[in-house]
Amino acid sequence: MEGHSQAGRGLEATRFMGKALTALFWIHILNIVSGILSLSDMTKWFPRLYLPGRVVNFIGLLLAVMILMRLNHRSYRKAGWCGAVGVLAGFVMNGPLMSEKDADWIWIFPVLVWCGLLGSVYFQYQGHARVLQGIDDKLAGKWTRLRRWFAGLLAACVVGAMVLFLMDSVIGGAVLMAALGGILVVALLSLAYLYKTARKF
Repeated sequence: MEGHSQAGRGLEATRFMGKALTALFWIHILNIVSGILSLSDMTKWFPRLYLPGRVVNFIGLLLAVMILMRLNHRSYRKAGWCGAVGVLAGFVMNGPLMSEKDADWIWIFPVLVWCGLLGSVYFQYQGHARVLQGIDDKLAGKWTRLRRWFAGLLAACVVGAMVLFLMDSVIGGAVLMAALGGILVVALLSLAYLYKTARKF
């Protein structure tokens, strides 16, 4: 009986993993769309979509954090905590508690937002690779390579930004744009990989 009980729990956990990763896939798509609607250039054309876009984006990020926290893997929980830091910092930064008196130190909140959200992405990639080990090692390897590309491209963004502001605007701008283009490719690949990963469970 105990063996049957453990097998049942294992099957239930596997099914939950599949449902959770499928939900993450659709939440990521929702966040991309709502994030685009919240861009300053978009608000010039569709100003009424700015506030709904921000609200939907915030809810999507919060749901993603909750799902990651429930997944039974340390990398996913790290991703959840990083995402929680980013969401909380974003909420405080855009909330009514901020005033002009806080201008000297308010810069810390955008840093926390980006560090939290980028850290969440990094640990999600790591989590996907680890849960696939022994199930689909080829796809797990793709997640590992994608995580390394992501880290490398982030480093290139930092270097490009430093060169842009401190030394040469042409070279720095070229490096920064190339790195951002690479991150876009990584983001698109991650959606395809996430869809495939969810179908493994």
